[in-house]
Amino acid sequence: MQVGATVEAKTQAFVLDAMKMDTYIYAPHHGTVQEVCVQVGDTVQVGMVLARYRSEG
Repeated sequence: MQVGATVEAKTQAFVLDAMKMDTYIYAPHHGTVQEVCVQVGDTVQVGMVLARYRSEG
């Protein structure tokens, strides 16, 4: 996911990997990515913001 990219509702936005188990995070709404708050390899916590985007619709 990159800044400026368009995301469609219910499409895969991120894949989180923990102990060889993948968890898929889907975009809740159609919109444009404004900021990506994590990098590949970062450790994330429950409730952490992964990206910010402007909803379009």
